[in-house]
Amino acid sequence: MRAMHVRIFSTLLLAALAVGVASCHTLDSISPNPAEAGGSVVLRGTRFGADQGTGQVLYDGDPLVVTNWSATRIDALLPAQKPNGVYAVQVVVNGEFSGALT
Repeated sequence: MRAMHVRIFSTLLLAALAVGVASCHTLDSISPNPAEAGGSVVLRGTRFGADQGTGQVLYDGDPLVVTNWSATRIDALLPAQKPNGVYAVQVVVNGEFSGALT
């Protein structure tokens, strides 16, 4: 009986993890790289959602102006006054953060 409970629990846990993984979005690339201050960037990835809604692109923790949003591509504008450097970029969808790219 105990083995059956462990098997059922394991199956439910795997199903829950699979659902969680399936709903996550990923940020795969940013171009151009490097980008110019004040210029536009194209972010490519998966599962961003068909429209922006409450989604954001964070650049060094600050939100960027988004000019286009689709399930696999986001166009955004970089701030003009940011000094040259390496900054983390993340996409936030439904409160979940993608992995960061620089």
